[in-house]
Amino acid sequence: MTAKQWFNWHSLSGVWFGVLLFIICWTGAFASIAHELDWLFNDQVRAVDGQSNISLAAAYEMVQKAYPDARIGIAFTGPDTYFSYDIVMRMPDSPWQHVYVDPLSGAIQGESSFFNIQRFFRDFHMHFFGVFDSIISYYLVLIFAVPLCISTVSAHYVYRLWWKKLFVFTFSGDARAKMASMHKISGAWGLWLAVVISLTSIWYLFEFVRMDMVDGKTAYTDVGDFAVNPLAELPRQDKPQLSVVELFAIVKATRPDLEVKAIRYSGGYFYAEGQSQDWIVRDRANKIYVNPYTGEVVYSQTASSQGLYWRLSDTADPLHFGNFAGIWGRYCGLYLGLCSHFWFSVVLTCLSSGSLNCAAKISTEV
Repeated sequence: MTAKQWFNWHSLSGVWFGVLLFIICWTGAFASIAHELDWLFNDQVRAVDGQSNISLAAAYEMVQKAYPDARIGIAFTGPDTYFSYDIVMRMPDSPWQHVYVDPLSGAIQGESSFFNIQRFFRDFHMHFFGVFDSIISYYLVLIFAVPLCISTVSAHYVYRLWWKKLFVFTFSGDARAKMASMHKISGAWGLWLAVVISLTSIWYLFEFVRMDMVDGKTAYTDVGDFAVNPLAELPRQDKPQLSVVELFAIVKATRPDLEVKAIRYSGGYFYAEGQSQDWIVRDRANKIYVNPYTGEVVYSQTASSQGLYWRLSDTADPLHFGNFAGIWGRYCGLYLGLCSHFWFSVVLTCLSSGSLNCAAKISTEV
């Protein structure tokens, strides 16, 4: 295609989809640091950095003892060492809530609604809170991966040799010229990250279509038919289960390489997941299932044991949210989202020039 045609496609993606792309990118940017926002605004979430005297399993049992009627869904260590343990539970006839346990003292620091800052931005970013039918809401967000990719690819051809123009800004001219210059420089600085977001967004769209319309598989191994390698559900037995602390010790003895990030019961099994030696994977890429009655390890999975497809699937999340690079990677994600005004600035550029019919005009030229 010619440079003029690439420019037309780039303009179309911004004019037609700029506002919603701006909303999706903006909420995704804050979703990447939403845990830190909870830490900032809720002192119950905070812990002394790097100091831990009790295990996640011990914290789990402390909450069990403090809330004997509660149903515990899952227990997390938190995204970093300065976070309290997070146990998600619900009382009878009550909604789910977070209970925070100090890793140093084991004290229960308090409770908060399940719908915290992290949940707000994640649900907004993923499916607009499901305001439509759940499936439609997901597709409504996922389909925007296409114009996002069009904007990213076409930018390479529209703004050639962009790496030489990282500090080029036009201070002269009217408001439209200044906006266009801001659009270019912010796009140039965020282009490398826009490529990552575009590719992972397309992957999410592909995964969702495959899952929804082809095979219904959402995991390589799990308890249920939705897994490629399904485990049979473990029936209840007339004998006591091992304690959570004992089961946790079995997990650590079996997988000393596993840095456990979350524990729960799944399909009758004691389940743990976390990080191991494989790079850039989400926690559930490494998992282990233990029979809570006998202590037998039923299944142990590493990220590399699933095959290429599921290994890539487990890599998409850390790349998309910048988790693999720690807090600084997430701050880069925040930067891109805040620079996502460059999707919106296309609309502003057209409006400032009085070209309210520019979308129709451009579409006739493509």
